[in-house]
Amino acid sequence: MGKALSLSMAVVVGLVSVTPSAAAEASSGYVVVLKDGRAPAAEYAVRQTFRHAVNGFSTDLTPRQAQALAADPAVAYVQPNRRVRADTTQTYPPSWGLDRIDQRDGDLDDAYTYSTTASNVTAYVIDTGVYTANTDFGGRATWGTNTSGDGKDADCHGHGTHVAGTIGGARHGVAKGINVVAVKVLDCNGNGTTETVAAGIDWVIAHHTSGPAVANLSLGGEADPVLDAAIRRLIADGITTTVSAGNSGADACQQSPARTAEAITVGSTSEGDDRSSFSNTGTCVDLFAPGESITSAWKSYPDSTNTLSGTSMAAPHVAGAAALLLAVDPATTPAQVAAHLVLDATPGKITDVGPGSPNRLVVVGTGSRPGYPIVANPGYRAQRTGTPMTIQVAASGGTAPYTWSAAGLPTGTSIGASTGLISGTPTQTLVNSPVTVSAKDSANRTTTVRFLVTVVPPGWTCPSGGQKLANPGFESGDTVWWTSGYYVDRWTGVNAPRTGSWAVKIPTTTSMGNHAVPEDVRIPQECAWSTLTFWVKVTHQGAKDDWDKLHVRIDGKTLATVLGKTAPAGYQQYTVDLSGHAGKTVRIWFTTWGDTANITDFVLDDVAVTLR
Repeated sequence: MGKALSLSMAVVVGLVSVTPSAAAEASSGYVVVLKDGRAPAAEYAVRQTFRHAVNGFSTDLTPRQAQALAADPAVAYVQPNRRVRADTTQTYPPSWGLDRIDQRDGDLDDAYTYSTTASNVTAYVIDTGVYTANTDFGGRATWGTNTSGDGKDADCHGHGTHVAGTIGGARHGVAKGINVVAVKVLDCNGNGTTETVAAGIDWVIAHHTSGPAVANLSLGGEADPVLDAAIRRLIADGITTTVSAGNSGADACQQSPARTAEAITVGSTSEGDDRSSFSNTGTCVDLFAPGESITSAWKSYPDSTNTLSGTSMAAPHVAGAAALLLAVDPATTPAQVAAHLVLDATPGKITDVGPGSPNRLVVVGTGSRPGYPIVANPGYRAQRTGTPMTIQVAASGGTAPYTWSAAGLPTGTSIGASTGLISGTPTQTLVNSPVTVSAKDSANRTTTVRFLVTVVPPGWTCPSGGQKLANPGFESGDTVWWTSGYYVDRWTGVNAPRTGSWAVKIPTTTSMGNHAVPEDVRIPQECAWSTLTFWVKVTHQGAKDDWDKLHVRIDGKTLATVLGKTAPAGYQQYTVDLSGHAGKTVRIWFTTWGDTANITDFVLDDVAVTLR
């Protein structure tokens, strides 16, 4: 029996090492790869012949026969026919991936914006098949081939349909008009072998139309030279190929096809921009994409959907992104598409990206094109008049050096034509005014970026200014506040409120964290000097503990920490700068961590979000 591969999918295989046995040997499946232009002695029963993905065949051999065949001068190598399967974890929250990939920041806006549907691009979904009758495909999905060996020309698993829906479903897809071709290489249990996957790739290369195309393999297993070689042939045929990094929480360089350098290897992130705990990491990962709790098309009936998690769900987001680029520039090579997606990806957003992994999250709709300069958007900027301003705009890709120009800059500022540095002392009052910066490379290819600038006099406050947090002193009990326990109360004694009759007491009774969270607050862009203030009193039920602390977090990032052991006596006020969250809706988490040995209480009162 061959070794197994897994649906994410990454396939990994090693060269066969055979030890002869004196006992009678049972035969099992092997894949034989021939040297170019060579053929072995015709004495083996061939199960599957490969002509395009690799030059070779699959057959049944005993270990002794495999060893003998490996010594044939016509043979490059012999390896076991390994198995593959899908890596997915069923979850139920609503999908969010499309909302995330069309914007740089993680503040979801309940919209997915796209400029093309990629109707001139073909997507080969090399997977468990595709339920072509799902209405998400609108008649654009067709059956290609079935090399899984199960004889069932249908997606009886669902994984492939889900993947195809993320690539090109009208409701769930990135490229909503793409033509989907089902290439079934995995059976109803999501399992396949080196043989079945290589045969599917072989079919794609033989039947690839002349137009732009992408292929997605959300599958994998051990390191596998056959699959690596097949993927390289697929890409050499002009098909941009995305593969999943794998779901072992390990090094993607130890799996195939994730380790294939020419492919785009994709890791998974959560809705909070954390690396998914299951996602493989390492230098073989090219970028990350949403992969947790992704809703897409399913196999059950024409309108069916399902919500799954895995790097299997991340890779098709990138396949769709590649299709959007190819739709605009069909002659772009796979290498150019891959380089562009990596360069244009949003840097620095992923928490715990993993050792060796790039902190890059896929993005679409930036207007950048392969081969053109990619200009990083510096984001919203706010400044006081009379105060020096510096904004460094950077570019990559294209052909350096770049020539810079800008329109809409505040009076008193300018951009360096050779540096991209905006500098000067603004004297003009502007509120949410657009600035357009252009970078032209030495081949006369120009890319522009647009961002907003606010410049106001000292002492100016935004029109919607003032304290915006409802029930800031808890005098209405727990109204608009959520806590992980019964912490809002009329506390007395050492835990008495600072003002009024109510406060929230957040104990350190668990290392998992106790929380107090108010309702979300919207901070308009022009209110760039907004602050969060709060009062905290620390009381101890036992000895002071180094572990006990209160964190203030927004978007998964800690903005302030109060240490229980060193906090002064009595109520102390703390201020958090919210300027970095202008233009966003924020959810503020007050979270305690500690242990049950020596409980510390953090009494919180008079919380305010003041827009300025």
